[in-house]
Amino acid sequence: MASKLTEALLAEMHRYLNDEMNELERKRFEQKLANDEELKQELVLEKELREALHEDSDYNIFQNNQNNEELTKLKTKLRSDEYQQLSNAIKNVGTEYLEEKTVKPRTNYYKYAMIAAVLILFCGIYFSQVNTSLDSYYDANVNWSELPSFIEKGQQENLFSQGELAFRASNYEEAISKFSKIESSHESYVFSLQYLGASYDILNKNEEAIATFQKLSKSGNSNEHSKGYWYETLIYLKMNNKEKTIISLKNLTKKSKNYKYKEALKLLDELK
Repeated sequence: MASKLTEALLAEMHRYLNDEMNELERKRFEQKLANDEELKQELVLEKELREALHEDSDYNIFQNNQNNEELTKLKTKLRSDEYQQLSNAIKNVGTEYLEEKTVKPRTNYYKYAMIAAVLILFCGIYFSQVNTSLDSYYDANVNWSELPSFIEKGQQENLFSQGELAFRASNYEEAISKFSKIESSHESYVFSLQYLGASYDILNKNEEAIATFQKLSKSGNSNEHSKGYWYETLIYLKMNNKEKTIISLKNLTKKSKNYKYKEALKLLDELK
């Protein structure tokens, strides 16, 4: 028969979760747990709340909990820089309850649990929506096949044409090798940066791609340098980095003549 969840029993449950019981106490409590479905449900709720608040614990009774996979994803989301403020707010709510020396009434427990659950749900849904949106913008706008081609029939092969041929043949490592050797004084330098950054992107070398496109945006070539801001934005979109995406878009939209100005202005407005 299920026992009444008294404050004493709840205090015992917290001692169990905090690993404060000796072996005999633990066995006795686990026997109560096996025969009391209500107590077991209370323990599951407490454990899930602690996991969502980044508390560390590893009790075998929860290994088959169907919510563990989602909780793991949620913890990863809450650890991101952008949502750390929300995460800390949730944690403070939980800490206010968990650090009490005496066990609060059951009604107060559910009050804190409900507050934390609502915040966690909101954060998880919002994070998922933002990430999906950023990913979709990258997928919708990236098109490296549109990079300008300078290969002409009968043209003597040089580093740039060798790099472009390698890129068009999907030999991106070889393309990187060729384009990396082109000096900044060369007339094709700004175009080699575009192909170089695109190759890094396709190979998921995001940091290298960003560094390359930043060189492009600082190249001083009035016709091509603003492409660096747009391409850099694409990489940040792929990386789901909203903060740096916005910074890059603001740089691009400083001048109406910049590459993809209208698209950037619209995207910046949607992300704010």
